[in-house]
Amino acid sequence: MSGSQNETEYTTDSSVTTELLRGDNTHQLALEAYKVRELTSCLECMTRAELMEVLQTVGDNYVEVRKLVESKVSERLDNKTTMYRCEMSPVKGFRGCLQAARKAMDEAESRVRFLRLWTSLPDSGNDDFTNMVQLIADHCGAFAHPRTRANGLTVLCEMCYILMDLARDDFWEQDRSNYGWDVSLENALLEVVTAMTPAERQAVVHDHDLWSALVYVYQESDHRIFRAFKDVIDEFPNMDSSTGEDDGENDELRSLFEESDQDRGQNEVDMSEAE
Repeated sequence: MSGSQNETEYTTDSSVTTELLRGDNTHQLALEAYKVRELTSCLECMTRAELMEVLQTVGDNYVEVRKLVESKVSERLDNKTTMYRCEMSPVKGFRGCLQAARKAMDEAESRVRFLRLWTSLPDSGNDDFTNMVQLIADHCGAFAHPRTRANGLTVLCEMCYILMDLARDDFWEQDRSNYGWDVSLENALLEVVTAMTPAERQAVVHDHDLWSALVYVYQESDHRIFRAFKDVIDEFPNMDSSTGEDDGENDELRSLFEESDQDRGQNEVDMSEAE
C-alpha cells in the first residue's frame, strides 16, 4: 500500500516532473517544433544547400515552379541577355496540339449532348482542351525560344477562331460557360505575351497575318465570349508608337527567327508528340 502511494506521489510531484523535462530536453524540443509549424518557418531553418535541393526536385517535377523560377531570374536580366538565353532553348511547334484541340472540342460536344439527356452539366474541371491550352502556355515561358512563343501565340489564336465558330451555334451559346474555354485561351495568351521581350511584341505587331488575327478576335469578342481579350491586346505596343529605337534589337530578333526557320525541320519539336 505504501509502495503504491509513493509511486503516486512521485509521479504527481511537479518538481520531479520539471526536472525530468529538463534532463531529456523535452521542453526545448517542443519549443523548436513550435517554431517550425509554418512553411515559412521551415524554410528559414533550412540551409542554402537544402533549399537548392528542394527547389531542384520540385522544379523538375512541377512546371509551375520552373516557370516561376525562370520568370524571377528573367526579371533581373536585360532584354538582350534574356534573348540570347532564349536562343539556347530548342524551338517547339504546336501544330499537332491544334489538331488535338479540335478533337477535344468534338468529344466535349458529344459528351455534353449525351449528358443533356440526363440533365447533367459537363465536367469542366479537367477537360482535354483546357489541358492542351495550358500545355502550350507552359512551354512558352520566360526562357523559351522566341520562335516557340511565336508558334504558341499563333496556334492559340487559331484555337480562338475555332471556338468562335462553335460559339455561333446555339448549342455552344448555352453550354460554353460550363467549360470556360475562352477564359482558358485568354489566360494562356497572356502568359505567352507577358513572357515575350518588347522586341518580340513589336515583331508580332509588325507580323500582318498574326496581328490581324489577334485584332479580329478582339473585334469579334462580346459579352458572351472573350470578354477580357482587350487585356491581351493591351500588352502589345500601339502601331503608332513604333519608333526606330528598337530597330537594332528587332534586327537581331528577325535574324534569330530566320536562322531558326532554316533548320526548323531538324530541330522543331511538336509538343503534342513530345508529351
